[in-house]
Amino acid sequence: MIIESDYLTEGLFGQIFVWMLEVLPYVHSRGWRPEWRIRSKNYGQPPYFNIFPGIIQTTYQPDDEKGVVRFEELERRNKFNFRHDFGKARDYWRSYFCFTQDVYDRAERYWTDNMSGKTVLGIHYRGTDKNTDFWQSNPVSRYQFLSIVEDFLSMHPDITAIFIASDDANFVEAIGKVLPIHYHEQPRSRGRMPTWNSHDVDQNVAIAKAAILDCLTLSRCRYVLKCMSQLSAFSKVFNPDLEIYRVSAFKLGWFPEAYIPLYRSKNKAIQALLDVLQRDDYRASLGRKILGFHRRLMRIAVKGWKERAAIGAEIQRRLFRVNN
Repeated sequence: MIIESDYLTEGLFGQIFVWMLEVLPYVHSRGWRPEWRIRSKNYGQPPYFNIFPGIIQTTYQPDDEKGVVRFEELERRNKFNFRHDFGKARDYWRSYFCFTQDVYDRAERYWTDNMSGKTVLGIHYRGTDKNTDFWQSNPVSRYQFLSIVEDFLSMHPDITAIFIASDDANFVEAIGKVLPIHYHEQPRSRGRMPTWNSHDVDQNVAIAKAAILDCLTLSRCRYVLKCMSQLSAFSKVFNPDLEIYRVSAFKLGWFPEAYIPLYRSKNKAIQALLDVLQRDDYRASLGRKILGFHRRLMRIAVKGWKERAAIGAEIQRRLFRVNN
């Protein structure tokens, strides 16, 4: 049996890995041991762009049967929501998939050299495009996030090391000026253009492995504080015992992100900030969800009005130049 995708264009954790995980209970119920051909524009190895086996591999020898099942159709019709059962998600993942050995070796060496014997706070700050996506979350500035980190540190004096995962080079530099930090050397952005879909295809595998390395390292931390991102949410799939918190809302119901608990503070000022950042969360009351949906529609409408006004103004300028 072959499970084959079309040419996927979204995130490694946000689309590909979560879809793969969601179909595993159905695959298991059918007794399949399939070959996977998951093709990704941003992460697959050219020329076929399949993420197997250069990024991820099966833990079993696939069956010889060569029938083809469409991955997207399988996910649409048969996906499973693990909800709060991160242990079940981990067990399914481990039964079917593992990463390439070089990634595990790099993660182990890094941890041994930098974190061994320490109580580590993992931080995931997802900036760039995700920090402007009001439909999914609320933006968190670098300094808002830093103030929340400092609050968390004040409540957890046992922390002796900080690991940073971020696509935002400016955030890494900002937090590094006030706190001693550790991080993996990898490409980062200095603007709003994300690294996950703005690199050359010959970097696909390296970008994918960098993301996996961040996630695996986060999963070994004692605590994790995070913005909205499936990458860091997957660290709890890899380690269900991980104590992990979201600082901002996730407005959709996708596993695993929606089932990561929200961080709450005893500091009134920090909690007031969190109340704003966590507004319209998926786990909010129905009334708040309806209000949040209305706010999102209004933002879309205002954006549309501004775009139409800009287009109209440009047409008027061109007509004026033609007539004069």
